[in-house]
Amino acid sequence: MSMRVCPPQHEGYVLRDLRVQVAQLSTQLSSSTLHNHVLSELRAIERKMGLVLTLFKASVWAIVMQQSDADEEAQELEYQSRYDIIQEEPEDEWESTDAPDNQGYGW
Repeated sequence: MSMRVCPPQHEGYVLRDLRVQVAQLSTQLSSSTLHNHVLSELRAIERKMGLVLTLFKASVWAIVMQQSDADEEAQELEYQSRYDIIQEEPEDEWESTDAPDNQGYGW
């Protein structure tokens, strides 16, 4: 691949032509129906991504809440078991159902 060297006076024309071509392509691309179609597709994708993000946040929130509920329940059960051990009283010899008159008098 050989490079051509343009004479200095010719370089100005080449650069000007390139600028004109870039401007024309830019105008064509910005006003084309393809460009509008791509933008509308991107807007639709952006809306869908917003919905996905919202659903993802809701799912994470639900998982966090379930975990905190489970932690609270475990703490409550632990507290309850400790409280039950402290409140445990020795059983009487007579249960209320064993008493003949169900009042504990024994006659």
